[in-house]
Amino acid sequence: MTPRPLSIRKEDPGAAPTYLKIADELRRSATDNVVNRRWTAAVTDAIQAAMHAADAVLIHRRGFRSNSPAHADVVEHLRREFGAEVERERTTLSRLIAHKHQFDYEGRLATEREGTEAARRAEEVYAWARGIVERPKA
Repeated sequence: MTPRPLSIRKEDPGAAPTYLKIADELRRSATDNVVNRRWTAAVTDAIQAAMHAADAVLIHRRGFRSNSPAHADVVEHLRREFGAEVERERTTLSRLIAHKHQFDYEGRLATEREGTEAARRAEEVYAWARGIVERPKA
């Protein structure tokens, strides 16, 4: 069975640091939101931070990013492009994305635990992406 096509946008690999910078700003915002007890904002910023970090990796290594409105497609791009190499990061990103609908479209507020956990997961995904994008090329 042929996998379904995924929408992409070609990007110059030189754009990867910009996406990483956006991820950094959003993950910092998520952390600030936790400190200030803004749990839903922390979750929302954490999700966006992780998405931009994943985009930075895809751009850096493959010259494209997801152009799909379905956030889960970023996870699928990572699976198709890198397989088991990024399983832990895919799982972390999937867990973050799973919360998006609840807080963006269902009108539910995040709890302290959810906000704190989301910020921590965003830190993990960002650290992974930074290690790839900022690694000197051999």
